[in-house]
Amino acid sequence: MKVLAVDTSGTSLSLALCEDDKLVAEFNLQQGYNHSVTQMPLLEHMLSVCGVTAGDIDLFTCSIGPGSFTGIRIGVSSVKAMAYALGRPAIGVSSLEALMFPFINLESALICPAIDARRGRVFAGLWRVENGRLSEVIPAANVLAVDLASQIVDLTVACDIRFAGDGQSAVIEAVHELLPGNRNNSGLMIASDGSGRCIRAYAVAQIGLHNYLQGADSQSQTLMPEYLSPSQAERMRDAK
Repeated sequence: MKVLAVDTSGTSLSLALCEDDKLVAEFNLQQGYNHSVTQMPLLEHMLSVCGVTAGDIDLFTCSIGPGSFTGIRIGVSSVKAMAYALGRPAIGVSSLEALMFPFINLESALICPAIDARRGRVFAGLWRVENGRLSEVIPAANVLAVDLASQIVDLTVACDIRFAGDGQSAVIEAVHELLPGNRNNSGLMIASDGSGRCIRAYAVAQIGLHNYLQGADSQSQTLMPEYLSPSQAERMRDAK
């Protein structure tokens, strides 16, 4: 099954083409919030290089948030339009879940994916992974990094915490302020470097494929963003 994946939920742009679990091609750009300009030309280039057309895609997947409101809308709307026009299934994937994908096969660990929400806030939560299974420890939310750090410090279960995403530094620094040193009550804090700070479209493809095979809703019309917080326009409206 050919799977096309798109992530535009943050400052990075990631596109991937997979044949089941095999990565055929992946493009990652770090050029800020200009996905409306770069996404479709890069997607066309990737498909052309691979000798594939949009009509050859069996499953479309994309990250649906949380993250940048505008970025999420760009990715969701483009995937939704392509899938609807071609009569193909479309699956949305949580941005936070995609950040946790590299750690899913760990025997036992706590994972904190954190996306920068600006002004000291992060879209983040905490999950436990045990042999491929995820269970929620701290629910995902748009939260002050210091408040999330306080919850992490209060944990009593001894386990390493692995961080991912571009908001991880704010959380780790807040933990250090509350509890100096590189250890907290739960064990060692391990930051992600390089690609671990960004969402990879390959992860979106694999999670989306797994969910599709498990019978998740794949109607393109029902593909919707998950922001976790109101937009700036909504906040201004409510303030009036």
